[in-house]
Amino acid sequence: MSQLDWSKFENLSGAADVNFEKLCRSLIRRHYGQYGSFKELANQAGVEFHLKLDQDCTLGDSTRWYGWQCKWYDLPRARAIGATRKAKIVDGLDKSKRYLPNLTDWVLWTKYILTESDQKWFYGLQANYPFKLHLQTCDDIENLLVGPALALREAYFGELVIDEQVLNQNYQIIASTHIKKFQPEVHQTVKVEEIIGKCLGRHSSWESIDSLGKAINNNLKIVKDALNIIDPYIQTTLPNFLADGEKLGSFLNSLFLELAAGNFEKVKDLLSEDIDCDWSNYRKTVSRLRAKRSHTAMTAANLLADFYSFSREVKRVRKALNARVIAVVGKAGDGKTDLALDICRPKESFNAGVLFLGKDLKAGGNLDDLVKVFKIYGKSVSTFENLLEAIDAAGQRLGIRIPIVIDGLSESEDPRNWRDEVAKANALLENYPNVLLILTLRSEFYQDCIPENTPTSELNGFADNPSQVIHNYFEYYKIDALDADIPIELLSHPLTLRLYCEAANAERRVAVGVEALPRSQVAIFEQYFKNAIDRIVALSSSNQRLYHEDIEDALLNIAEVLWKENRRTLNFKRARKIANDIVDWGSSLIRSLESEGILLRYGTQNGKQKIGFSYDLMAGFKIAEYLLKGDFNNWIRKNINKIEHGKPRSNTLAYDVFNSLVGLYPKYYTRKHFWQLLEGDFKERALLQTTQEQASLINRETIQEFQNYLLSSEKFASQAFKKLKTTRSAYAHPFDANFLDKSLRNMSNTYRDLTWSEWIRKNSRELKIDLEVLEKRWSEIKIGSNEKGRAIWVQWLLTTTHRDLRDQATKVLSLYAKKDPRAFFEMAINSLNITDPYVPERTFAAAYGAILSADFIDAEKINSSVCDFAQKIIENCFIPNARHSTTHTILREYFLGIINYALKVNQYFVSQEYLDHCRKPYEHLPNLFESLPDVSEERIIEVKEAALRMDFNNYTIGRLTTNRANYDDSHPDYIQTRRTILKRMIQLGYEPEKFQEIDRDIGSSSYYDRDVKIDRYGKKYSWIAFYEMYGWKADRELLDDWRGNERCSDVSIDPTFPKIDNSWNPELTDIFTNSPNDIGEWILHGPIPNYFNLLEIQQFTQNDSWILLDGFLQEDSKTDYREIFTFMRGFFVANEHVSTISEFVGNKDYLGNNALPQIPENHYKYAGEMVLGNTFFNLHQDVSSRVRFDEWDESSFLIEFPVQSYSWESYHSSLNQAGGIDFPNPELCQKLDLKYHNRDPDLYDIHGVASIFRTFKTDVGNLKGHLSYLRKDLFQKYLTETGQTFIWILWGERRQNYRGGVEVYEYFKTKQYLHKQVYIWKDDQIVKLD
Repeated sequence: MSQLDWSKFENLSGAADVNFEKLCRSLIRRHYGQYGSFKELANQAGVEFHLKLDQDCTLGDSTRWYGWQCKWYDLPRARAIGATRKAKIVDGLDKSKRYLPNLTDWVLWTKYILTESDQKWFYGLQANYPFKLHLQTCDDIENLLVGPALALREAYFGELVIDEQVLNQNYQIIASTHIKKFQPEVHQTVKVEEIIGKCLGRHSSWESIDSLGKAINNNLKIVKDALNIIDPYIQTTLPNFLADGEKLGSFLNSLFLELAAGNFEKVKDLLSEDIDCDWSNYRKTVSRLRAKRSHTAMTAANLLADFYSFSREVKRVRKALNARVIAVVGKAGDGKTDLALDICRPKESFNAGVLFLGKDLKAGGNLDDLVKVFKIYGKSVSTFENLLEAIDAAGQRLGIRIPIVIDGLSESEDPRNWRDEVAKANALLENYPNVLLILTLRSEFYQDCIPENTPTSELNGFADNPSQVIHNYFEYYKIDALDADIPIELLSHPLTLRLYCEAANAERRVAVGVEALPRSQVAIFEQYFKNAIDRIVALSSSNQRLYHEDIEDALLNIAEVLWKENRRTLNFKRARKIANDIVDWGSSLIRSLESEGILLRYGTQNGKQKIGFSYDLMAGFKIAEYLLKGDFNNWIRKNINKIEHGKPRSNTLAYDVFNSLVGLYPKYYTRKHFWQLLEGDFKERALLQTTQEQASLINRETIQEFQNYLLSSEKFASQAFKKLKTTRSAYAHPFDANFLDKSLRNMSNTYRDLTWSEWIRKNSRELKIDLEVLEKRWSEIKIGSNEKGRAIWVQWLLTTTHRDLRDQATKVLSLYAKKDPRAFFEMAINSLNITDPYVPERTFAAAYGAILSADFIDAEKINSSVCDFAQKIIENCFIPNARHSTTHTILREYFLGIINYALKVNQYFVSQEYLDHCRKPYEHLPNLFESLPDVSEERIIEVKEAALRMDFNNYTIGRLTTNRANYDDSHPDYIQTRRTILKRMIQLGYEPEKFQEIDRDIGSSSYYDRDVKIDRYGKKYSWIAFYEMYGWKADRELLDDWRGNERCSDVSIDPTFPKIDNSWNPELTDIFTNSPNDIGEWILHGPIPNYFNLLEIQQFTQNDSWILLDGFLQEDSKTDYREIFTFMRGFFVANEHVSTISEFVGNKDYLGNNALPQIPENHYKYAGEMVLGNTFFNLHQDVSSRVRFDEWDESSFLIEFPVQSYSWESYHSSLNQAGGIDFPNPELCQKLDLKYHNRDPDLYDIHGVASIFRTFKTDVGNLKGHLSYLRKDLFQKYLTETGQTFIWILWGERRQNYRGGVEVYEYFKTKQYLHKQVYIWKDDQIVKLD
């Protein structure tokens, strides 16, 4: 064996001393690691690594414990190491003696043998240490580079030395064949890449470790202040608490540093330690700190929370870095190759990875064959394990984990080969921690290629953020699509998006408009090929002229060979011969097709070249064209098996050929479709694919057959809905949203829920993302008529029992309704004949919400259509014999709310006779419950037991009966009411036997995922019947009196969707710093807060002043448990009552417990209704803003609340979490013409913002509360017009935060903890009263 070439070692990337240590470590681990416990940690005391043997081996017996210190002294041979180096050696020995007292052997490993005098000095130290001293040199390295470490000889000194240059060169060779496929400028990072980044241990992917470590260390500094507290439990447990914190902080710091350095072997050693323990006893420590009023208590609580975060974070790191193989699956064109190229692409902070193409694996081949294309300075790697050795060593030196990516396993000659090869690779990778194997393949081949339990991530195209990606691509390709109806659904597919852009504007010289954009998948390919061929023809020279037919013939002939020989590629010389048979300059033709990105050339291990289409989809398209140019109908009868993907004897490109045949067949056989030649599953598949093709070619028979399948096959329907989503807004397309609308209307409620509603539930994640995209789109753009298809689609999502998704769909529809009210109002009226009341209920909710929350611009459009809309509601739902009358209490309130609004726009839009029909008790309308079916008692019991759970059965239905005690199932009216509800559920379509298994699955899922609220179908039908019965009983005054005058408390959503995202951090005087720290002294003698500057401010807008109407403010000390709160109550009052109120406040000890009138609360009034005054139809019980100052004294004078509280309860919906907003009172809003706009808690008038509501937000959460303001000019106007003035009563308490734990009852006996102040508006300014 040749001698080691140390000059080659010295020229390796990275520092020579670091590489020397890594080499030594690897040698010991490879030879002896299996015989004991091997440790290598950052900042290891005295040695870089150590090995405690537990088995006898050639290194020593099982009692030995070795430690190594590796020193690459950059000195010539026979040169003394000097005093400084000697001192460092002694320091290492001393540290080993102190921190590794049981070490038996200590080894100094240097490049060259020490001089004789240095050796004498070193061995002379032996008497000072309990372990035996040894020396090792490069000669020992040469002796160890054998057996299990033989490959390291090549990886560090020989032909397997890989550096950045080798990695980059190999990447560029592979990437150059994809130059037309991959555009880094528009590459979109997807979630799968983020997961891979973590598994690669990339520093930036694990910044959370550094953040957590710093948080622990910062908290430790503060908690250490508690060591002097005299408390037996604290004194016993706090030192351990702090020690554990220091251990965890140090661990995270080491982990982060080793990740940053790329020391993955050290990282794995760290992660193998069991550092978790039981920290529950520290909870009592925190409690005791609180009881002692220590300022450290809150920080200690945070520190303990960090301990549990540590456990979760370490588990995540361990899982990511233990991954040796990751499979990435996706459909054709989902971006797998883009992902592979980007992962391996050298970037500013990352070296290149290693990229192979799955198509290079021949049938019967293995990984050893595949990796031969990888060259190290011109020489091929011989085996996969040699490559792993070389890459792992390079990763060690470079301080990174290097990805080896095999792209397109499914494109190999026999994809089934991969299953065993992947299993073997996974086993090999156990020994190579600096390597991660990433495999990409198409979803259809996953089971054939990938062993079970392989970590797998799924690509989903650009579905997570299609709008942004499309924008980026259009910008890059200079496509001006401002007025275009962009098929977002189709373009969420990466390949289709790229080809779409290429077809529209491949040259990117000048911008193109709508006229250039293709409309279907076949159209995209046709346009792409046409543009590419046009360019080739135009650029061909006069002496080597190429014509369109030459190029078409060449492509078809290549496709013929691929098809007949069942291949993806063919020999390059053969391709050139095919072209030469057409024109004499065939080589030029092939080169032109390559330059256009239609064909790709590949190298092989034997130096030959092969060529194929750039994408399987492209190959499938051309093969389909070739097949259709012959006698296809006769051929297909004999050869159907060749295009039946997944069946024996099918072609390797069968899947893509099949899909292209669907789109191309009607072009060759007029008014005929491919599905008409097929049977069974393949007929269904062809029918499904037809939805994606050119609209003008889809015939009536196809549409009818598709609908027949949709209405009769649950399996077909579940696949069809995803296809129909992509065409929902396609222009003049037979499978647009109108087709879906018609089909769903033709379904029974039962079948629709079993197919459509279930498809929604199972695809809720993707549909949620889709709704988020539409919400953003409809918030930003001017809505055109083409958006109606998407709105119809969203409208049908309202059938779902997924409550959050249904609420989100309602909200999105409300946005659409504001943008195009005329179209949406028409949709709402048309929804009345949908048999599932879930749909019209929420459609009209969206309409009412849009009407109440429109801004001034949208309101103009609404006002121009709302009267006609309201009239149609009356005609369809309220006049005698109305076709769509209902007792559904929620839906009917939306009707009446819309009519109320129309009356404000035009009080004479309908006759009084029409309006009279809209009043209770609706005796002129048919009684829904008189037409219920005859149902056996057994069936009623069966439905009850399947659908009704305890709470709904007892409490909810119980609300419909008066004078009934809870759980009184014998009450006659309750029995009859429940029976009627159950019969109505049956009439609606609830069949327990069909929904039982699904409902059981929903119930089980809800138990394990409490955050996702999905109702059972039994619950859905129960709610519908309940709301209808509620309205029926309310009409006849058969409910409790208070219920009859109030909106149903079971209303599920506020359709005006208020938001609170406006927070404020006012500048306040520090009330704590110069105040008593003792909690008792604070309560008794603390200061009175000065909030005078909050009563009138100028901070919110540039030129306006704002007057406080009402508010609440609580300040907490940042360092301890002192706390102060203040109510800032405002009232409009007559001038003559000011002195009475002031005197009352001065004489009243305590102003809590309703001593002052309480702000009216509205629990079931929608936010958009808060500004409304009296309406024609009363939809809820209005609370008055004018009350007696002393509610118990009939002679007491009246005061007026300036605000009313919107007190909606958050449990109704995850999208209605904004309860607790104080709006100006309705009378004030009506007099000043204030409007609710776009979900904003701030109100507007024609000049802009009119009132402001703000909650408080600070970095440390020490300020809580809210304040309500009115613009000063409006405030003054209202005072003038009502002849009133305004008084502020500020009162509150100094107290201890609830976490303080000190007994403070005695401090409250003297009332000194209270503070109060009174201010009035006088002479256009705020004046304090004594």
